Amino acid sequence: MDRPSELVLKARDVHWRVREIAPDVNEWEFKIINDLLDIVLQFPIVKPHEDTTREETFTD
Repeated sequence: MDRPSELVLKARDVHWRVREIAPDVNEWEFKIINDLLDIVLQFPIVKPHEDTTREETFTD
């Protein structure tokens, strides 16, 4: 398994720091922030130089 990128590690740390950054966030808002963070972390990080417009073709 690949090591998580620095960006992913920072993003996972966000939900632990929400209380420090915004101590007035209520439990409902805190849950929404965590849920959105979980959704975002499911998507792969695409490097800007990768060609994502090219279609792959398969031949027999």
